[in-house]
Amino acid sequence: MNYKKIATRLLLGGTILALTAGTVFYQRNKEFFNSRIDFSRADYKIVQTTTDEPPVQQRRGRTHGIFIAGNNGNTNCCEYHRRTSEAQDLIFRLHTTAASEGMARLGLDIQTRLDTVGKNEGYNFGATTRENILLALEHHAEQSQPGDVLFFYYSGHGSNDPETGEAGLTPNGDEYIYPRDIREALEEGQFNYQVMNFACCYGGDIAKALGIDNTIAISSGAPGKVSYTRLPRLDTFQEQLLFAILGKDLEDNPRPVNSDLNFDGNLTIEEIFMFAAINNPYTPMRIAERERRRGNLNPFAYVMGADIPHMFYERADPSRLSFPEDPEENKKGNVVTRFFGRIGRGIKGLFTK
Repeated sequence: MNYKKIATRLLLGGTILALTAGTVFYQRNKEFFNSRIDFSRADYKIVQTTTDEPPVQQRRGRTHGIFIAGNNGNTNCCEYHRRTSEAQDLIFRLHTTAASEGMARLGLDIQTRLDTVGKNEGYNFGATTRENILLALEHHAEQSQPGDVLFFYYSGHGSNDPETGEAGLTPNGDEYIYPRDIREALEEGQFNYQVMNFACCYGGDIAKALGIDNTIAISSGAPGKVSYTRLPRLDTFQEQLLFAILGKDLEDNPRPVNSDLNFDGNLTIEEIFMFAAINNPYTPMRIAERERRRGNLNPFAYVMGADIPHMFYERADPSRLSFPEDPEENKKGNVVTRFFGRIGRGIKGLFTK
């Protein structure tokens, strides 16, 4: 008996079997490997598209707000998935409610809210559907005046259309809203600035497509990646962004949050983004450090669960668009903020005279 030939054949057969099993496993989990794992150590990224066009001027008009809570639309399945969908819908609703309250603090003039539960008081366009979202965008575009600002906040689901490969919002699980649909709905608008936040999977692709001309587009994740903002936790980028807008956290006993990083009494979009990015512990680097301290050396422990927020813009400089904090409630301002603000402006004045 030729043991050498038998061993060779067994080795060859085992190799072919292993390669076949690996190929099948990869094909079945292709989306996981291509989308969910990000080995980048960057905590955030700001991308400005170069242009020869003049920059957008500072805000002068009213502030419009559109706040959309998406939903899964898949409640006719097993009990586990039904409960999971309901939990995610609750997170989406909490996000949009906090964003609406936060923008009201910063001087919101006109708002529309769409919710999973349908038409409620103050929800101008009823349930979250593709048709209603586009109607809301068109309505605000028609009502806009030169100098107005649009703040568009979406917390829900997003996906890549398997037929076209294009990323879009999936507000109720099966209807797609592509970036081109959003641009078309706002085509007649006279907004000076358009600020859009996408707390959803593939939000990076959507923000990248929309963050041009006079639009500042923010996403919780990088292009081509899913997002974990739907998780019921308070240490993701999206929650930190809401803290910055609200001026407080979302704990049972809220603590004040000051995201006015230069203490000048005005909150810019850049400061809101940077505050959230700096204080976001749900990033590859911070998750890796935390796992190492716990003795977990699994290389997938952090790359699978990290969001890398992005901000895209072209002519609309996020450092120039600012909102006065608490225009009605705190006209006198925070004592500490005013104190350091005066010192900062005084020092700046010494070097600019």
